Amino acid sequence: MDLSWLKSDKRQDSNLATVVEVKEGLGVKIHIEGEENPRDTYYQSLVIPQVGDRVYFVRDCGSIIIQGSFKF
Repeated sequence: MDLSWLKSDKRQDSNLATVVEVKEGLGVKIHIEGEENPRDTYYQSLVIPQVGDRVYFVRDCGSIIIQGSFKF
């Protein structure tokens, strides 16, 4: 399966981001594709990603839930 499209930084309005920080007990900070800067908020994750991992997330009730990660 070709997942090269996940590496693209040119996609807009996507649900893909890059993990920039992980803190046990707090969550995960992400940099969402198309946004200039990483988010300041720690988000909950259904997976345990590492810094640099690409992640898929959903927006729910004004928050973000990270549902999966992709390692390249």
